[in-house]
Parts: sequence; C-alpha cells; structure tokens
Amino acid sequence: MGKKRLKNVPILYEGIKKKRAIGLTDTAYQNLQEAAAAEKLCLSEFVERWARQLKLQRIHESALKEGFPP
Repeated sequence: MGKKRLKNVPILYEGIKKKRAIGLTDTAYQNLQEAAAAEKLCLSEFVERWARQLKLQRIHESALKEGFPP
C-alpha cells in the first residue's frame, strides 16, 4: 500500500512542490498536456520529471566531454 500524502510533506522528491507560472502558447500547452496524458501523468508531474532529466542529461554530456565513458 502507498504512503498517505500529507500537506507540506514531500513524498516523491526532496522538496515540496510550489505553484509556478509560465507563459505558453496554446499549442505548446496542448502538446504538453497530450504528452503528459500519454505517460498517464498530470502535467505538473510530467514537467517535474522532464526538468529533472534535463539536469541529468547535462551531467552526462559534461562527463562525456571530460572523457568519461557513458
């Protein structure tokens, strides 16, 4: 059985999610909504995972430039 979620207590990540605002075109917003739905995720979780992957990708690319194997 999963953990019960409590307000202001992080479960999946080290920090608590906060509301943010960004400007997007309708097309970009629709594309994100469709991509999130395809992964069976809410838009917030989809963007969270995508942003975290960007950081990992930069670390990996930096390591490759330094000559470390993939």
